[in-house]
Amino acid sequence: PHATLFRASPVLHLDPTTARGDSFAIGVPPTFIIKSKAEHCSVSCKEGFSRSTGHSCVAWRVRYGSATTCPQQGWLFVGVHRDPTHATGSREDPGCYGVNVTLAPDPFNGVRVGGKFTARGDLHVVTGDVLECTLDLVARTFTVAQRSWSVKVLLGQPDTVWHPHFNSHGAEFSLE
Repeated sequence: PHATLFRASPVLHLDPTTARGDSFAIGVPPTFIIKSKAEHCSVSCKEGFSRSTGHSCVAWRVRYGSATTCPQQGWLFVGVHRDPTHATGSREDPGCYGVNVTLAPDPFNGVRVGGKFTARGDLHVVTGDVLECTLDLVARTFTVAQRSWSVKVLLGQPDTVWHPHFNSHGAEFSLE
C-alpha cells in the first residue's frame, strides 16, 4: 500500500457550464454525478488553481461510486484540465492530464498526458474507493493515489490555471 500525506481539501463544486454529454446529472449540492447510461460525459470544477492565484499545492478526494450503467468496466477519468470551457473529447484534449481507472479485471486503464493515452492495466478501483488527488503547482505534477497504487503525471504549461476535471463512461463519483 502507498502511504500519502493528505492535506485539507478545498471546497470543490462541479461547474454545469463545463458539462459535456447527456448521460448524467449533476447533484445538489454540485459535488457528485448520477449516471443514466454508459456513455462518455465530462465536467470540470468551478475552482481553478495556479501559482499566480496564490496556490502552490492543492489536494482533494474523489470517492468512486457505483458503476451500475457499465458494471463490467466502470471507466472513470480523474484529472485536471487547463481549458474546461472549451473541452471537447475532454480526456483526449491537449489540455487534459490525469488517470483513467477501471473496475478489476478490466485492463483499459492508464495515464493521459496532454490527452495522449498510455495504457497501464493495473489502475483498478472498487465501489467506495477514495482517490486522493494532489496538484503540485511548484513541481508541476498531478498525483492520484489509491490504497494499492499511486500515479504521478507531469503537467505541461507553467503558470496555467488548472481545474479538477472528470470524464465518466460508466461510473458515478463524488467530491470529498
